[in-house]
Amino acid sequence: MLKNKTIRYSDNDLSLMKNTFAGDDTILYVIRKFMLGMELNEGEQKFMGNMTDEMKMLLSKVFLPQIDGDTSLFQLFDMSFALKEEMKGKSYEDQKLAIEIKALEVKYIQDRLNALNGIQSTDSVSLEAMSDLSSDDAVVNITARNYLLSYIDSFCNEMRMFGNQKDKEELKDTAERLAKDSTK
Repeated sequence: MLKNKTIRYSDNDLSLMKNTFAGDDTILYVIRKFMLGMELNEGEQKFMGNMTDEMKMLLSKVFLPQIDGDTSLFQLFDMSFALKEEMKGKSYEDQKLAIEIKALEVKYIQDRLNALNGIQSTDSVSLEAMSDLSSDDAVVNITARNYLLSYIDSFCNEMRMFGNQKDKEELKDTAERLAKDSTK
């Protein structure tokens, strides 16, 4: 039987966030820069190259959540879950467009996580390429790009918030607020 959980992160995940991000945003900026596909300086490259497997797994859980039966109640989501609202009441063509956009977003995040593990995709796309307004796929690309900018930033902020929590009661309050926000 599962204990009552209020967030999708384990105690180990929370401890790792606290030990890594508490009181200093430097590492969060490096992770964000990496996830945005920006050029890293030598020190940032070294940090990303020496990242522990535990941290890589946490970043995968943060940026590309998977549906898991042990996940906390009302915390079941993955990147496709947002389509629930984006498709509601839309025409079939608009739904197909939303799915195409989401597929590009998921591919981008998966490519970044693969790069974190030293796996380079031959057909990866960059945020810079997505910003090309003259592209035949400009609507899909710009929509995906703008979502990804917000998505990456929001999850870096989530890691910052959990990393800076003082005690279990504050974690519970934050988790409840995030759960309420995720159902909007």
